[in-house]
Amino acid sequence: MSLINQLSEQLSGPALQALSQQIGADENSTQSAISAALPMMMGAMAKNANSSEGASGLMSMLDMDGDGSIMDDLSGFLGSTENGPAASILSNLFGGQQSNVERGVSQAAGLDMGQTSQLISNLAPVVMSFLNKQKQEQGFDAGGLQNMLQQERGMMQQQAQEGNSLMDMANRFLDADGDGSAIDDILGKLF
Repeated sequence: MSLINQLSEQLSGPALQALSQQIGADENSTQSAISAALPMMMGAMAKNANSSEGASGLMSMLDMDGDGSIMDDLSGFLGSTENGPAASILSNLFGGQQSNVERGVSQAAGLDMGQTSQLISNLAPVVMSFLNKQKQEQGFDAGGLQNMLQQERGMMQQQAQEGNSLMDMANRFLDADGDGSAIDDILGKLF
């Protein structure tokens, strides 16, 4: 199962309720936004980890997360008003393209820009904590992180081409060149 699918499963039920309440949106719109945002975030991480320097930098960001404990009480974290170091995570992931990502997610999910910005700020530390848990469980180093994210990128491309339900809406919206896969378009917009 892909990392995005695993994380999406954890962002359902009470966690989805908490996040929906936090951003002031209904659960369907929040789920649509999550489905659009996660591929962009994972795609950006895979792109950043494409070099050994980028993988080392991402590994340092994971180390700053600590023990990945956000995943132990995801609903509690998403229901709180304190979201941790989201700004620095997003800056490292998207650089100056964060507003383009937010605009794309907003249009794909039908949320306003304020809701989308808040959702992405909530998701950033969650994604990092999730990856940190993967790192701890699998005991990988920067090279292992790089391999894992490149495999995820490959799965994202395959799922987008197969019309996987999690990727389908984001793929339709973001597939600018009409080749059936939005991954190249997402990464092209980001970098």
